[in-house]
Amino acid sequence: LFEYSGTALKTRHSAVISYFNDANNLYKRDSVIYEDADLIAQIGYKVGEISPIGCTSRAQALRSAKWLLETEKKQTQSVTFKTGHRGGFLTLGTVIKIFDDYKAGARMSGRILSSADAGGGNVTLNLDQSITVASGDKLLYLNSDGVLITCNITSSFTGASITVAGSGLPVDYAVFAVITTSLEGQLYKIIQVVEEATEKYTVVALEH
Repeated sequence: LFEYSGTALKTRHSAVISYFNDANNLYKRDSVIYEDADLIAQIGYKVGEISPIGCTSRAQALRSAKWLLETEKKQTQSVTFKTGHRGGFLTLGTVIKIFDDYKAGARMSGRILSSADAGGGNVTLNLDQSITVASGDKLLYLNSDGVLITCNITSSFTGASITVAGSGLPVDYAVFAVITTSLEGQLYKIIQVVEEATEKYTVVALEH
């Protein structure tokens, strides 16, 4: 299961002072402030500070301040989840895509119980639960070589055994995901990976 939480309002700002070493004034320390009128109206006047490394111009300092405010404004949700041995391959800063059936209110992912070559470049995937897809949707899975395969759905289908045009068979119990014209996974950036026990990891990621 995925557990979501929001960043606290006290950690967000509506204005940022950005410090820089002014190349036009013998590299003396100076500052510039960037304010977001919408955020000021929402949370009041809360000032943060940033000191970009190697910044020597007012314009660059202003861009850094704007970047900080935009990041705080848009990346307000974090997610925590547990995973098995594959968690050992995750690194900080990696951007991942999460397919959460409960949050989407629809079946978006699961496990492939078994598969078979259907001939003609097609594979039959036997899924752990029934899915409903339509023309224009996509089904993704990892084949046995670890390559992500994207299969285009050409007609409507409901069931737990689906035949698609795919390159290579997956291993049993490999993960699959469905992308529809209205639903797609959400991007998050990993900020923490903790090994709780042998081949058991807890991952924390921030909305990207």
